[in-house]
Amino acid sequence: MFAASIFNLPMKSEDHPKGIYTEQELYTILCVMFIIIFFDIDSSKSFPLRQAGFKVVRQYGSLVEAQVKAIKNWSWLQGVWDPLNVRGRNKSSPLKSYGWMMIKRLLESGKSPYDVTWSYIVPTAGASAPNQGQIFAQVLDFYLEDRNAHHLAEIQRLAHLGTDDAWETIKKYALEGGRLAGTFGLYRRVEPDNITIEDNGRNIDLRSGDMVFVNFVTASRDPVVFPDPLEVKLDRPEASYMQYGDGPHECLGKAANIIGLTTMLMQFGKLKGLRRAPGPQGELKYIPKPGGFKVYMKEDWSAYWPFPTSMKVRFDDII
Repeated sequence: MFAASIFNLPMKSEDHPKGIYTEQELYTILCVMFIIIFFDIDSSKSFPLRQAGFKVVRQYGSLVEAQVKAIKNWSWLQGVWDPLNVRGRNKSSPLKSYGWMMIKRLLESGKSPYDVTWSYIVPTAGASAPNQGQIFAQVLDFYLEDRNAHHLAEIQRLAHLGTDDAWETIKKYALEGGRLAGTFGLYRRVEPDNITIEDNGRNIDLRSGDMVFVNFVTASRDPVVFPDPLEVKLDRPEASYMQYGDGPHECLGKAANIIGLTTMLMQFGKLKGLRRAPGPQGELKYIPKPGGFKVYMKEDWSAYWPFPTSMKVRFDDII
C-alpha cells in the first residue's frame, strides 16, 4: 500500500476502485520481481519463473507507464479526461501528493515516461516492498515470542501515547528486533592484496578479487560492536545497525524504510490483545540454515518461499 501510494501504482483502493490489481496481486508481482533478481537459486524453476515473471511484469510496467504519461499530460487533461484518477490520487493524501510530485519532477528533469517507469519506479518498488514486508514479519515474530512479552507490552504502552518521543523509542525496538531476528548478508570483493582474516577461529587467506560473503546475522551479534548482543538495548548507536546494508549495497530508501518499519510496529502496538493465532497458524514456518539463516516455507509447507507467508495474528480491538 505504501509503494502503491508513493509510486502511483495501479492498485485497487477505496479512493481508486477502478485500479487494476488487488493488494495481494500487486504484492505477488513485486515479490516475483525480487525473486528473479535476488533469489533465483533453484535452477529447475528458473526458466518457468522468468517466463511467468516477464509476462506479468511487462503488463504491470506498461500500466505504470500509462499512469506516468497521464501525470506528464495532466495539466491539459485535467477536467477533460482522467481515467486513471490522476487528479484524485494527487490530492487524496500527503503521501500520494508527495509521490505524484516526485514523478512530476523526474519528468521535468527531461526523463521520458519510459525511463521514469523502468529505471526508477518499477525496480525501486520491486526491491523495497517485499524486503520491507519480510523484515517486519521477522520483527513482529520476535516480539510475539513469550520471552519478549515484556518488550511487546512496552511497545503497546508507547504506541498508546503516540508522542514523538514514544515513536523514537519504538524505532529503537524496531531496529533491535531487526538486528536479532533478521536474516541478511552481502557479497564483497576483496580489494587489498593477500590479506588474512579470522573467521570463527579459522585463518583465511584472501587475494585481491576474491568474493566473500559477509554474514550480517553473526556480525549483528558481535559483542565488540553490540555489548550483550542477545539483549534488546535501546541505547545502541543507530549507525551500527546493518540490516539495510552498507556502502554501495545500502538499501535504496533506507531512511524511508526505517520510518515505515517503525510506523507499522507502532500501528500493531495499538491492537489490543495482539497475539498469535492458535496452533500452527500462528507460527512462522521456516527451515533453519547454517549461520543463523532461515528458509521460509509456504503456508501448506509444500515449497520454499523467499519471504514469510504463514504467520497469522489475532487482536480484540484497536486501542
